Amino acid sequence: MYRVPIEVRGRRDPVPVAVYFFARPPYDCWGLPPEEYPRVIADRGRPSPHRMPEDNALCLYYPRSPVGQRWRPELGLLALLDLTRDHLFFEDHWWATGGRRGGVWLGDEQPHGFPRKAA
Repeated sequence: MYRVPIEVRGRRDPVPVAVYFFARPPYDCWGLPPEEYPRVIADRGRPSPHRMPEDNALCLYYPRSPVGQRWRPELGLLALLDLTRDHLFFEDHWWATGGRRGGVWLGDEQPHGFPRKAA
């Protein structure tokens, strides 16, 4: 686990961030190896359209996106923290522009959840 305070544009104080890597994650990795799907926690409890429902971790990328569109360990921790910083800024903007009442998300968005296989 890493604990890092990161600067987010528009915020006065650094945001404490915790990044968890698990050999055997207590959550679904949706087909990715665990090292490619860490849990990133920041501003715990803050409502957002892009958070994990079970633990409020940031939903930073869609696990089924092409490799070039998601974080991978070879990109390094700094790249993951940069993605986290952007996500938190996007959340701030989403809230400032209306939040649940039509707020604007500045980054790319993917559908949430996975289609169920037909029986």
